[in-house]
Amino acid sequence: MKRLNPKTQKPYSRHDTRGKDNKLFFAYTNVVKRDGFFKEIWLSPESMEKQTQGNKAIKRKAYVRKSDRLPPNAGRYFKAHPRAERDYHKLVKMLRQEPTITREDLIDMLDSDDHMVLDFISTHITIPS
Repeated sequence: MKRLNPKTQKPYSRHDTRGKDNKLFFAYTNVVKRDGFFKEIWLSPESMEKQTQGNKAIKRKAYVRKSDRLPPNAGRYFKAHPRAERDYHKLVKMLRQEPTITREDLIDMLDSDDHMVLDFISTHITIPS
């Protein structure tokens, strides 16, 4: 059971201030204390700032542009065709810079002469004809 904030009569939420020492509420844990309430985590303002900065960095690092994500079966294909992954990222970058590029221009840009690479890539990226 969550303890109620005496000011709002609602459970504590992040950044609520505790009056006696000006610490900020961070979260509840799933550990229940003897009095029947969940254990609470209270942080100093400096620690809270550090924690929120860390969370922003994690979210920023975890974000991957949708066009940079690999297709579901790409890992297996790229192991068999090592140059294909380099070509894939090269073509994605080129298409981002110049979306009207043609298939023939892309064939000329490939590192490998393997047209199977372009066929694989074109099934996962929309290439103008």
